[in-house]
Amino acid sequence: MRALPRRIGPRRAGITTTIWIGFLALLGLSSCPSQDACQANPSDPACMVDRCRENPMDPACIPPGPQVPARSQSIATLDRPLAAVLDPTGKTVYATTIDINGNAQLVSISASGGEPARIATAEVLSYPVGLAIKPDGSALFVADIGDPGGSSDEAGGVIQVSIRGGSTRFALGELRHPAGIAVSHDGRELFVTGVSAEDGRPGVWRFAESGGPPTAIYKGDPLRGPSGIVMAEDGTLYVADPTALGPRDGAVIRIGSGGAAVLNRAPIQMSFPAGIAAAGPGHPDVLVTGTMPRTGLGALLRISPSGEIFPVDIGQRLLDPAALHRAARSAVWVLVEATHVPMQLDPLQATGLLFQLVP
Repeated sequence: MRALPRRIGPRRAGITTTIWIGFLALLGLSSCPSQDACQANPSDPACMVDRCRENPMDPACIPPGPQVPARSQSIATLDRPLAAVLDPTGKTVYATTIDINGNAQLVSISASGGEPARIATAEVLSYPVGLAIKPDGSALFVADIGDPGGSSDEAGGVIQVSIRGGSTRFALGELRHPAGIAVSHDGRELFVTGVSAEDGRPGVWRFAESGGPPTAIYKGDPLRGPSGIVMAEDGTLYVADPTALGPRDGAVIRIGSGGAAVLNRAPIQMSFPAGIAAAGPGHPDVLVTGTMPRTGLGALLRISPSGEIFPVDIGQRLLDPAALHRAARSAVWVLVEATHVPMQLDPLQATGLLFQLVP
């Protein structure tokens, strides 16, 4: 896991924190009453002004935000998990994995734990890095950057898989190497990240759920290597791109009717597949997986509409967080910890974890 640039942004994320400090100051809390008093009671609002000036990224200094994950619970250990989604109620997890023989699988597992059940295997899948679910929970959609079906064209595939079994492949048109996938709120459209076979530009394509070739809705800068994608409540698309700002510098790209723009004010290091999810109904913030500055440890990050980046404490140490998804009708998220037993330590036993996150 590569370390983030030195600043995720105390200076930049500090804009909102500065307003928070100013609010405290308006209450007459302009400075710490005394060093001894603040050592005895560091959470005293009068002491928080100086504390937050010195360390704007202190969790206690981050202003209140939307309802976001605050607790985590391990669901299962899986062979090299790539992507995961929750059913609308948050009670069932669907995940794509690569087993010890290098074969892809799509499995389901209870969010409370238990043994996974296979839904699709390597006969259908190759390297399924993107996963989405229909709003009613009846079907899954897979973005596969490998060679699903063994066609040897290495174009990748977009595949619909029924919860009860059976699959259908979509015509790709110019799209190649599909990496991320999201479903519209009404379930009638799919949005897939990838690369154009015609001009080599990265972009986002729209598919009709009923079938047919896709339509490119955006191609080009600032996209470089788009991965995860999510649709916000207002219909805006957000794409997690691990290399948008440089080989080691990722970004969240906001794509709307007016074009595309980088959301975050400072670079974020992300894994591939990159995880991105909505904070929840009524909240414009997005959540992404990345790493923390200085430590290089994995983290869940919240990005505000103005681009400030805030760490989200889920009470769990992460090494290599990847895919992320929020249940459609419940404040529950699933997070893929891609590295539990690293491949370099034991390639045959490389495993990852699934975590359930709740407020």
